[in-house]
Amino acid sequence: MTEVQLEPSEPEEEHGDDVAETGPSRGLGRALSVLAVVSLVGAVVMGVVAARLSGDLDRERNERQAATRTASRFADQFLTYDYEHLDRSKQAVLRLSTGKFRKEYEQGVGALEQIFVTTKSRASVVVKDVFTGQIESGTVSVVVVADQAVEGISGTKRRLDAWLQLDLVKVGSRWLVDGVTSLNFGQTPAAPGGQPTPPTTEPQPNG
Repeated sequence: MTEVQLEPSEPEEEHGDDVAETGPSRGLGRALSVLAVVSLVGAVVMGVVAARLSGDLDRERNERQAATRTASRFADQFLTYDYEHLDRSKQAVLRLSTGKFRKEYEQGVGALEQIFVTTKSRASVVVKDVFTGQIESGTVSVVVVADQAVEGISGTKRRLDAWLQLDLVKVGSRWLVDGVTSLNFGQTPAAPGGQPTPPTTEPQPNG
């Protein structure tokens, strides 16, 4: 009987395919990891930017609200007076004014105080609207619309829709009025600080 000798076979390359796939798999994994890190960093950066923008908007909104409140209070004090308590009204206006406007106001009201006393005048005001502009470099212009009623020995006179432009500046942590302009063109200034005098007759309805 003839013996058949079996030649040992070559070991099979069992992991050839796995080895071939290891390189690309690792590269893809690293790319995904890098992408995840980049996405995370981007999300953090966007969050920081959004927070800053939100903070800036909140600060600007708060500043505008503070300027609006100051303008409304100032217009109320500026257009209100009582011949028996002129100094009280005067001090209320000065507290909301810069040094520049204080001088202008004191000069204007000083010339009218005796008239108010003689005519026993009292003025009351209703602030109706306040329009606040954009804040730029610590300054802002505000337009206030108010109705004024003046009582005196000659009766009651009304001034409807008195428009005032108030120029405000930020001094420290406060908004103060630095200038006042009457926007009622054609009206003659004759009240404290130069605000329009109420008409001598009651306004008539149109038509």
